[in-house]
Amino acid sequence: MVLITNNLPSDYHRDFQLLKENIINAFEDVKDILDILNYSIQQVIVKDIDLTDEKYQYLFTVDSINNLVVEGMSFREAYQKIGGQVQNGTYKPDLGKQHSHVGSIHNLSLDSIRDKFPKESKPSANHYHPLKAD
Repeated sequence: MVLITNNLPSDYHRDFQLLKENIINAFEDVKDILDILNYSIQQVIVKDIDLTDEKYQYLFTVDSINNLVVEGMSFREAYQKIGGQVQNGTYKPDLGKQHSHVGSIHNLSLDSIRDKFPKESKPSANHYHPLKAD
């Protein structure tokens, strides 16, 4: 678009007319993509997980490193210590830490997220459904 309109006077010009179709098509594509995204997000199902399951044990390495740093150890030493424990199989996660910041494991703030979305969305007449043929 810049290549076509660069150094042109600001009043009506044929080149702007040529651009209009492409710009309108781009906006229609973005609307379709947003419809697909909206549909997809509504299909997401959040599952409860068991954080004591062995496959999740390394989720807490950052907390362990942070705890050591808070206790006065340098980050480099704490990182090497926890990394060594992970490598030799002796790492034991501390599941007792309670997080309070919004979005953390103990404060997901799901109610405030739900409040940002309409309770019931009704598709418009030209609503695109990605799984139905036009």
